[in-house]
Amino acid sequence: MAEKDAPKEPNKETAAGFTNDKPEANTEVPVNALLSDLVAFVDEINARYVSDTTANQEHRKRELYWQKGYVIAAATLAALTLWVLYLTYRASNRLATTADAQARIMTAQAAILDKQREIATNTVTAIKAQLNEQVTANRPAIVANGVFPTKSGPVPQSWIRVEDTKGIPPRNVAVGWRNFGKSIATDFVQKGHLILAKPGDPAPKDPGCDESHQPEKQTNRSALAPDNTMSVVWDVMPGTDLTEADNGAILYAVGCAYYNGLDKGHYFSDVCLLWVPEQQPEFQPCQDTNRNYIH
Repeated sequence: MAEKDAPKEPNKETAAGFTNDKPEANTEVPVNALLSDLVAFVDEINARYVSDTTANQEHRKRELYWQKGYVIAAATLAALTLWVLYLTYRASNRLATTADAQARIMTAQAAILDKQREIATNTVTAIKAQLNEQVTANRPAIVANGVFPTKSGPVPQSWIRVEDTKGIPPRNVAVGWRNFGKSIATDFVQKGHLILAKPGDPAPKDPGCDESHQPEKQTNRSALAPDNTMSVVWDVMPGTDLTEADNGAILYAVGCAYYNGLDKGHYFSDVCLLWVPEQQPEFQPCQDTNRNYIH
């Protein structure tokens, strides 16, 4: 009894104010909650990864889109550049070919003009010699002493000389008939027109000119004294299309003069001139040495 009633010795830890809060060895840990948190964490990481991947893909798509546009634009610009270079080369080649052809044409034209000038000089020399011969025979000798383009004047039946036709074939020309002989020419009748002819063809003749047939007698007979001049106007032969001159046709001024002398002789003068745009304003003698004669 004495032992039971004896007072117990207080616990040292209790006496010191401490308590033992350690769980017992068999306490259970909440695994389900831990797994749930872990799964949520993993899902969040996956969601962030998917979101970042999607954003990166969209950014990459935009970059590829702009890169594709840049490549297309660069290719288009390169193609245009090559096309422009090709056109430039082609145009330069054509210009070079054209310039070479024009140079050859100009050389040929210069040679033709030189030949025409030589022929015209010889023709003029022959005409002068024939004229001198006819003048010494004490007879009238009428020659076309100048043919040049004209246009209608302000007064009816008047005309004005055109110094430069600017390459356009004239529709009217003034012809100056001059008597270089020593006697008066009576019953003077003249005829003439502007006529086109193809290159290489013989110089044309006016249909009204035929030395073997005298013209019809006119009511108003004209006379031309020595050293006097009479001017008349010739126009285009009916049915003539002057636009053919642009296709290489040659424009001629052809005609003739019938007249008599005091010796009752019948005389005839032929006229054949051609229009050369480079040698304006006057027409030039034909190349045919059998034309522009006096009989």
